[in-house]
Amino acid sequence: MPPWIRSSAAWAGTQVPTLLTLAVLAGVALWGSTNDWKVPHSWGGSAKETKETAEATIRVVADPSQPQSRDAGAGSLGARRIEFPSLDSVQKAGIDVERVKVQSIARYVTANGTIDYEPSRYARLTARATGTVWRLEKEAGDTVHKGEVVALVDAAEVGRAKAEFLQSLAQVRLYTTSVQQLQSLDKSGAVSDRSLREAEAKLREARISLFNNQQALLNLGLPFRLKEVEGLAEDQLVKYLRLLGLPDDLRKQLDSETLTANLLPVTAPFDGQVVQRYAALGELQQLTQPKPMYMVADLSRLHFELDVNPEEVADVRLGQTVSFLPEGARSPAAEGALSHISPEVDEKTRRVRVHAEFDNPGGRLRPNTFGTGKILIRKHAHALVIPSVALQTLPTEGENQFVVLPGWGYWGMCCWFVPWKGETQFVFVRVSPTSFQARQVQTGLREGDLLEVTGIRPGEEVVTTGSFMLKSELLKERIAGEGD
Repeated sequence: MPPWIRSSAAWAGTQVPTLLTLAVLAGVALWGSTNDWKVPHSWGGSAKETKETAEATIRVVADPSQPQSRDAGAGSLGARRIEFPSLDSVQKAGIDVERVKVQSIARYVTANGTIDYEPSRYARLTARATGTVWRLEKEAGDTVHKGEVVALVDAAEVGRAKAEFLQSLAQVRLYTTSVQQLQSLDKSGAVSDRSLREAEAKLREARISLFNNQQALLNLGLPFRLKEVEGLAEDQLVKYLRLLGLPDDLRKQLDSETLTANLLPVTAPFDGQVVQRYAALGELQQLTQPKPMYMVADLSRLHFELDVNPEEVADVRLGQTVSFLPEGARSPAAEGALSHISPEVDEKTRRVRVHAEFDNPGGRLRPNTFGTGKILIRKHAHALVIPSVALQTLPTEGENQFVVLPGWGYWGMCCWFVPWKGETQFVFVRVSPTSFQARQVQTGLREGDLLEVTGIRPGEEVVTTGSFMLKSELLKERIAGEGD
């Protein structure tokens, strides 16, 4: 046999499956065009089964209670009903309904954040002079009151300031007596005016020095009034200055005769609680390199710090109510008012930080707690509310604009290219046990899985589960109407 015959036979053998496939497809096409693409009853089951299937068909019909329109756009939604053949078929289709409720609904801006100390009520306590820690009165967690001594520091600068004050006070007393004597002698003409003027000048200088030394003690946190020491004898004055700034209960415990005059009290600036204690006995406290001895905070008032998405900041205003839900909590634990909005976007988080202050009676909440904050933007007290799953949308008809919609055809799942423009929102309202009306609605606020709507009445039942299936039936009817 010649080689070309053998190669031709081999090629024909490889093409047999393809030729057979093409022949089958051609036969199917011929049969389909002849029978109008309808499956014979004998292929799909008995005549009885076919009749039951036809009876179970869901129908889209005109709503007799609504005016009819030939327009298939948004305005015709309320003129169409979807009817089931029986209540059993409704249940088999998985249709669930819920009643329209009237209740409060609100719109929030939600952001993650933390609880933090109020900046004006949080203080790092340090000594006002270089020295060593002599005594510690408080531990972490202890309650403190404004002006209460929390620690004592042995600082040589304090001793020098007290000594200089004593010296200035002694000079003031001396020159005051001298001036008084000269003034009495001046009346009798026994003293010159020059001597009196010189004595008065020295008294003024002594008073200025006394004022400066008193100010030095005040700067160290040792407040007192000159009237308190004017009538004291020298030994009483020394004892007064030695114990200056110490609480009464501590004075009773210490021996004022042997006690150092260098003690500098560190006091609480406000009522609060010790958050941390860092100092240790004998530790050096340097004024040039200040190290906090205590952290004190007022826990009765704290604030939230929330990181808000920049796109939502436009709706945020000062004074808006903010609620905070700590991690793991089931309900908001605190509520406050928005007090500050940062003018910039944080370079790390790419969010805008906002602050809200709130009262924290009894210290229920603790700083550095993570959670979620909700900023109340708008609230409607009496709104018609439905589950958001009940809402469906359809594009509104338009020219030269197309959208791809899924659907079922003779060959199974397929896509329809339909001209639409805009969007219509609607729900399916139950008008009888087996009939559902497509009702156009307008939406308002959304909170969680609830949605505010208008266009329906309180107490009406809307389809939740199964609403998308009803929408598909409506789509098929509309598309079929365009083909007629």
